[in-house]
Amino acid sequence: MTADIQQKPDGKRSSLRSRLAWGLVLIGVGVLIIFFFGFNSLPGQQATFGLNLAHSQAIPVPDLILPVQTSIYVLALVMVFAGAYQLARGIRSIHEETSISELFI
Repeated sequence: MTADIQQKPDGKRSSLRSRLAWGLVLIGVGVLIIFFFGFNSLPGQQATFGLNLAHSQAIPVPDLILPVQTSIYVLALVMVFAGAYQLARGIRSIHEETSISELFI
């Protein structure tokens, strides 16, 4: 039981199981992104993000145009990398769950 508990400098205890669970969840989400979105997208597809409000007097900004397939693979790789890092080292933060959940946003 004591082998899977690590003592943090601030006195809080971090569970190895929790670190492994978050790492596997992140890797699983990255793989699901590839399966659900990566294989269903066609080469050459583009996503256009309109960055201007409809009736705004602000400075006009050109639309952001991204290749769909490349963007999906990059996002999936970021998730898999974050999961692998979590498995190997753990994300050291005061609010570990918050920092991990920010990856989903």
